[in-house]
Amino acid sequence: MKRIKIIILALLFGTISFAQTSENPWSVGVNFNPKEYKGDLGDSYFKFKNLNLNPGLTVSRYVNDFLDVNLGANYGEYSYSSELGSFSSNVLDLGLKARIKLNNGMLLKKDAKLAPYVTAGLGFNILDGFNQNDDNQNFLNIPVGGGVRWNYNDWFSIGYELTHNINSNDEYDFSTAESGNDSYLGHQIGLNFGLNL
Repeated sequence: MKRIKIIILALLFGTISFAQTSENPWSVGVNFNPKEYKGDLGDSYFKFKNLNLNPGLTVSRYVNDFLDVNLGANYGEYSYSSELGSFSSNVLDLGLKARIKLNNGMLLKKDAKLAPYVTAGLGFNILDGFNQNDDNQNFLNIPVGGGVRWNYNDWFSIGYELTHNINSNDEYDFSTAESGNDSYLGHQIGLNFGLNL
């Protein structure tokens, strides 16, 4: 049994390598993705109330010194309550984003410990309506924002990313009004690992 554990650990850590470069372009991240709502029922931006963890995974690919692309998914509860009403649902949040790195050798050193970036992309959400006695809601969103990674060493970093997610409809909260589409802030906090693939 001990030998099996050693083999498994060797295989796992054998895939962990150096920072994303043209030679080692892939990384994987595990993260938590709390969301803050803004829409017909109110505004919770930067109030940090009733946040849910919404665990997720990302896979990132190095393109060049200025650009990475990543595909992410997270799932969990999303809710809001005010005197105007409330909603509660589970949401599957998928996104494909470009990350423009500021530690590109021109603005900051490529090997900078703190590595800020800006990001934008296209997302897709599926919200179940079981708590609202309603049909599921499916829609596109556009996440725009920025983040920073702290590069602990060549294969491991800790990151925070904030995105403003502009939704394609006004039914994220299972209600509609004339004030415009609903939106949400996404806070992504995670660990990133370089892969030797």
